[in-house]
Amino acid sequence: MAIYTLGMLLASTTSAQAPSHGPAKSSLIIKLAAGLSTAEQASVAARNGGVETKSIPALRLHVIEVPTNALDQILAKYKLDPHVARAELNNTRKFAEIPSDPLYPQQWALPQIGWDSVFGSDALTSGWVTVAVLDTGIDATHPDLNSNVLPGTSILDGSDGTTDPSGHGTRVAGIVAAHTDTLPPVGIAGVGFADVRVMPVTVLDADGLGQDSDVIAGVLWAADHGADVILMPFSSTDFSASLQEAIDYAWSKNIVLVAAMGNDSVNAPSFPAGDRGVIGVAATDAADQFASFSNYGPSVFLAAPGTDILTTDLFGAYSMTNGTSSSAAIVAGAAAQLMAFDPTLTNGIVVGRLARNADPAGTQLQTGNGRINFDRAFLDSGTEFLQPAGSPPVGDGGPFVGPYRAAGSATITGTVKDSANNLISGATVACTANCNGSTTSAANGTYSLGVNYSGNSATVSITASHPDFLSQTLAGISVSNGNTAANRNFTLTPKRATATSWSPTSGTVFLGGSQSFTITVTDTSGAPTAPTGTVTFSSASGVTFNPTPTCTLTAGSGSSTCSVTVTGSSITNSPYTLTAHYDSDSTVAFTVLPLHTTTTSVSCTSPVLVTVPSSCTITVTDAASGATAPTGAVNVTASGAGVSPTSVSCTLAGSGSSTSCSVTFTGSTAGTINVSASYAGDSSHANSTGNASIIVNARTTSTTLSCASPIALGSTSTCSATVTDTSSGTAMTPTGSVSFTASIGSVSPTSCTLSGSGGTASCSVTFNGSSQGTASVTGSYGGDPTHSASSGNASIDVKRTTSTSVTCATPVIVGQPSSCTVKVTDSSSGQNVTPTGTFNVTATGASVSPTSASCSLSGNGANATCTMNFASTTGGSITVTAPYPGDATHFSSTGTATITVNLTITASAGANGTISPSGTVTLGAGTNQTFTITPNANYHVADVLVDGSSVGAVTSYTFNNVTTNHTISAAFAINIFTITASVAGAAL
Repeated sequence: MAIYTLGMLLASTTSAQAPSHGPAKSSLIIKLAAGLSTAEQASVAARNGGVETKSIPALRLHVIEVPTNALDQILAKYKLDPHVARAELNNTRKFAEIPSDPLYPQQWALPQIGWDSVFGSDALTSGWVTVAVLDTGIDATHPDLNSNVLPGTSILDGSDGTTDPSGHGTRVAGIVAAHTDTLPPVGIAGVGFADVRVMPVTVLDADGLGQDSDVIAGVLWAADHGADVILMPFSSTDFSASLQEAIDYAWSKNIVLVAAMGNDSVNAPSFPAGDRGVIGVAATDAADQFASFSNYGPSVFLAAPGTDILTTDLFGAYSMTNGTSSSAAIVAGAAAQLMAFDPTLTNGIVVGRLARNADPAGTQLQTGNGRINFDRAFLDSGTEFLQPAGSPPVGDGGPFVGPYRAAGSATITGTVKDSANNLISGATVACTANCNGSTTSAANGTYSLGVNYSGNSATVSITASHPDFLSQTLAGISVSNGNTAANRNFTLTPKRATATSWSPTSGTVFLGGSQSFTITVTDTSGAPTAPTGTVTFSSASGVTFNPTPTCTLTAGSGSSTCSVTVTGSSITNSPYTLTAHYDSDSTVAFTVLPLHTTTTSVSCTSPVLVTVPSSCTITVTDAASGATAPTGAVNVTASGAGVSPTSVSCTLAGSGSSTSCSVTFTGSTAGTINVSASYAGDSSHANSTGNASIIVNARTTSTTLSCASPIALGSTSTCSATVTDTSSGTAMTPTGSVSFTASIGSVSPTSCTLSGSGGTASCSVTFNGSSQGTASVTGSYGGDPTHSASSGNASIDVKRTTSTSVTCATPVIVGQPSSCTVKVTDSSSGQNVTPTGTFNVTATGASVSPTSASCSLSGNGANATCTMNFASTTGGSITVTAPYPGDATHFSSTGTATITVNLTITASAGANGTISPSGTVTLGAGTNQTFTITPNANYHVADVLVDGSSVGAVTSYTFNNVTTNHTISAAFAINIFTITASVAGAAL
């Protein structure tokens, strides 16, 4: 990145000679009709006489030098010429000699560049021109600057640049645009002495150093904020492609750019002086010699005085400076003043005029096109476009079109005759190409034309003209300094008599309206021929001609025609007299009527909701007498509240004095839509505008909150927020976030981001129950660009934790009650609170009775208890459940216990035997039990009873899957034997 340095050094005070002024020349000021081409402008002087010496294009003024003895005759010709709007004497006036500024005599540089001649001229400015000074800022309080300093900017700190910690910017600004010829007299004169202002753009620090990025930003800011000239009084040897791009942008916006070469006495590239499009300025001294300190080389495009330059300084002071910054400031001031004289000038035309009119000084390598001559550049009316090529790497310097070469002079002589060889007196002979000069033919038809041209020799063209003859031009005449080109004779053809007429013979339009006319030129001489050429139109200001100011005839038989369209742009001079000039004049009356005034009103539906269209009716009313219906289109624009569309047009419809049309606008965000309707008018109605506002309200919402409750102390609850679009029409899904607060405990995170569709969105957070009590949780939706805010609430009971235990007597046997104790314990930390409440304890299984028993807690401290009994008619397992529901302080808990219910089998045996096992046998439900019955010796089992019923004289009995109590008993009997005795062969 390049570091730029300043191009100005302070010096001691010196004196300078006051300017002197020569006498004014006799001349005319001619104002030409609007719309003339360059050739048509030149032909005016050619046919009427005189030599153009100066022009003021912005006012269409041309200064014509004429021989004093022919002044009245030539003035009369110009007054009759249809291409001339006004002709008057260019009176000699005594101007203000030198400016009244008391320090002007010390400003030697101003008369050296011809500034005093421009200051003493009668030239008028046509508007303010702004010079952006890219520097250290400008002290806007200096009495010789103050009102000529516009607020600018500081790229460094964002201020308006109207302070200067260095003084360099203030010194440069004074050279450009110090107050001139002030009352009371103050200080010095600025080069830009009329309607030139400076605008600070701070890009350098207090030490005069700056970086590429700041300079680039400064160039772009100046280009976008009204600068006509950009002055960069600093230099660096480093080229920046980015800076070149910024300069190209400024050049494209018709800005003249000027930069200092630098003060290192070296032949080296210098930038931005060497950038394409920039006038790089070297310094010269009072002797018109190249200043020894100035840099030189291909970056130089022009030179200007740069030694002992008196200018403004900080704290209202003045100082002498040396350096190319001063030289660049002189060139910038001159360029700005040229643009103030003629705001139509492009940057390329200004550069061309400065370059080709420079005075010789030093070599081309030192001063480029030469030392600036402000006076000659001011008098130059040329429009050749010139852009500085820049030095390597973007160009090779130049282009070099200066320095100015002194004009050569020669004489051309001859005669002016008609086709019958009759001598013509009073014919105007004038230069029309590559020279200046004009004369009239004498009574004997001879003329002697003195011509001036650039250089030692030239090839010129001259034209002879006379009101009664067709003009003739002699081209290719070679002239050289001090010599005479003789026998350049003219033979003019007499004009044939013609009559000119209009069709129609009058016209009437409304303001801004147009009417077409046909112009007929008829040859009224014998053996008529079709006239050729052009018809010229003129009128008082307020109408325009198309084509302007002439139309070209189309030949017919003995007559020719052309057409012109006349537009009424003002009613001031109505009715107008339109004049068509060919050989003679023909006029018609042309009346321009004022447009009917209109009013435009806008009525829109308001307020509306976001996304709900508002219908706007635009009504245009003819407010004049004799009202008619306005027609055409109305362009309606809208801004604010995310409106769509932003621009729309509608066509008026209706009858009577008012017509209307409608459009709709829809806001996508809450706010105000500003509606502006512009009616452009029609052929009989004037334009008008109207405005209205549409209030766009946010769509309403509701927020609901859902939280799990109750929760145990120390546990969490999920809280979900649901936000719903509750407005009519097409629902829009709310966006954004919901924030949460809780009266006790905490919420994490404290907000959540909504998501959803179809007009409803939700999100959730976690509530932490760190404190016992009832927490009030609030969810607040803040709204979004389309929705209003809303909120919702929920309560969460945070209770102390409990544990519930059940203790029962177990096992028991069928029919035997089991005593159960239920204990509920406060298990939270801190001060215990005795649980309270009444609830049912349930029992299930084993034919239990009762199946439910009420438990009313009682106790103290952390514990509370209750008791109850459960019994079963069958064996098995009883499950006892104690579901403590909690109370106002305690969270619920549940305890369980199991009671085992066993069965009995009672076994007994009679005498003379045993049963095993015997007695009461206890066993679990569903089990098997086998009994063995054994008789004593000589006895047998007589019978076995089970539950009182005989199962026979079994010796073993098994109870399977026992579910109830049983009995078993055994009876025995003695064995009985039958003895039979026999004796063999006989009975006993």
